[in-house]
Amino acid sequence: MYRAKARHRVSARQKAAALGNSNESNGLTPTRSQPQPSATPPAAPTPRDHDTPADPEVYRGITATHHHGPDSSECAQLFYGPSSNFAFLQQLHKSILDYGRTRQPDGHGDHEGSEGLDMFVQRSIFFGTPPTFDASQSVMSSSPSDALSPARAAVFMDKFKTVSSHLFPLFTDVELDQMLYNLYPEDGQIAPSQITTSRQERALTLAVLAIGALSTDATGLAEILYEQAKTVAHPFTEAVTLSMIQFKILLADYQVNMGRPNSAYLHLGDATRRAFAMGLNREAGRTASNETGLQKRRSTMWCLYFHERYRLCAQD
Repeated sequence: MYRAKARHRVSARQKAAALGNSNESNGLTPTRSQPQPSATPPAAPTPRDHDTPADPEVYRGITATHHHGPDSSECAQLFYGPSSNFAFLQQLHKSILDYGRTRQPDGHGDHEGSEGLDMFVQRSIFFGTPPTFDASQSVMSSSPSDALSPARAAVFMDKFKTVSSHLFPLFTDVELDQMLYNLYPEDGQIAPSQITTSRQERALTLAVLAIGALSTDATGLAEILYEQAKTVAHPFTEAVTLSMIQFKILLADYQVNMGRPNSAYLHLGDATRRAFAMGLNREAGRTASNETGLQKRRSTMWCLYFHERYRLCAQD
């Protein structure tokens, strides 16, 4: 709430003029160091024509509750500020139904905006689209080859290179091919003793394949790969490594493309805090083992900055 009229601030010249008038009234004469009083009186501030009090109802925050399933006790509760599209939808909903005029708003508290989301069929946009598969499937804990053949995985990898790789300057095409090559050691093309991949790299590969699958009609398989990637990365929930920062960025992009902006917001926030904990924002005074490692750190930090600014601002 801003003041109706601009506050009048006394300038230094007006203060000196007021001091000179006070000295003359007391029989004192101003010295050379004292400025002479100005004969021009201070101009009165002109009131503005549009200084009308703002409606406190417009500046309310909006909350909404979403239950996962008709018989589920689990629910998600989200808050949206007054400048969000969610709050605008709720104000539009009230205007249409002529709701809220029978009482005087106090300008405090939050409003429940679930009715507005349902009226405009926007609930899935703000709370995300539900999964298209049963999370209790045994394939979730199985190897990727049980749900995805190497030939189809190569197709998903090519789709990622064509559609999404320019958004993720984290891996070269050679590195992506090597990641896919290490994902299927049971095919006999590579000896198990020669595998240098780690669980974190495997989680990265599954996340890349999930994003690539979104460029095809196999969105159900993309959901399975996404869940498999999270299962593989679960032991590293609190790990502060470059791979886990990159993994969170990939998950955020996947969730944005699946229409789940709030999940992407959480993944990017996690990646940002890991980057700060790792010191990617303070490159000065730090040395990498080689130039390639230094470029990886820089690329990861700028990729995170891009997704944090561009992806989330696009949702507002």
